[in-house]
Amino acid sequence: MVLSENPSWAKEKTVQLLAGLPYDAMLKAVKVASKLTKSENSVATPLSALKTASDNYKASTSENKVQEYIDFLVANAEVELLHKTLEPIAHSIPGGKLLVKGLDKLLELKKQN
Repeated sequence: MVLSENPSWAKEKTVQLLAGLPYDAMLKAVKVASKLTKSENSVATPLSALKTASDNYKASTSENKVQEYIDFLVANAEVELLHKTLEPIAHSIPGGKLLVKGLDKLLELKKQN
């Protein structure tokens, strides 16, 4: 299925993918990696926003929780910067490749809106 065929399905699946990632393990890996690369802040801050968005999504009982998740990320996470920063190191972060894939989809959805 092409994303443009059913954007609400794509949004929901993308948010479910991103909300289910192991952010605590990712943040620990970023902290360790930052000792070598000095890039912790450029990754940790938006990654923390993703963790908060995921926690909020999981706790929400709202019918619009998918859109609330996306709105939170737009307001609080630099998704493009996070994607650009994570892509080269995704293989060394637990769930990093899935995160990059989810961010790809999120950026694609963002362009469609």
